[in-house]
Amino acid sequence: MLQKLRTNFSAMKTFLTILMITFFVTPVYAGEVDNKSLLCHFHTPYYQRSHTEVPTMGLLFSGGTVSIGELFSLNVPVEVEWVHPGEYTENTNNIWIPYSNTDKYRIDRKTLELYYVDTKIGQCELKGFWDVVEYFQPYIDAIKERMKDNKL
Repeated sequence: MLQKLRTNFSAMKTFLTILMITFFVTPVYAGEVDNKSLLCHFHTPYYQRSHTEVPTMGLLFSGGTVSIGELFSLNVPVEVEWVHPGEYTENTNNIWIPYSNTDKYRIDRKTLELYYVDTKIGQCELKGFWDVVEYFQPYIDAIKERMKDNKL
């Protein structure tokens, strides 16, 4: 009987040790945006001031950096222009994306609202990588069609 209690106690100690090691060593990535993608749709007043064909930008987060994709109708060949402004920063409430040397986009992590400086300029939605890339294809096809017909 005593031997059985010692065996059970030893097994319990081993289980608790493994559980504690797992709890303290396992990193928590719940809030990170790395390896995620967003589609951000600009509100009309902001979009009308920009030179993009589509009132949307794609954001691809990978390796601590961000890539911004926009479709400009004057680009030849017609394709999404991806710029790589550098590393994004984040905290519990916001993600900051470099836009120029001094300005940044800000995304509210809870609402996914997009801000430029302190002005709300759009709304983002979480998408898969290929969903972001493929989103622009119908617009690219339409621009190419207009170019064939000399309407652009």
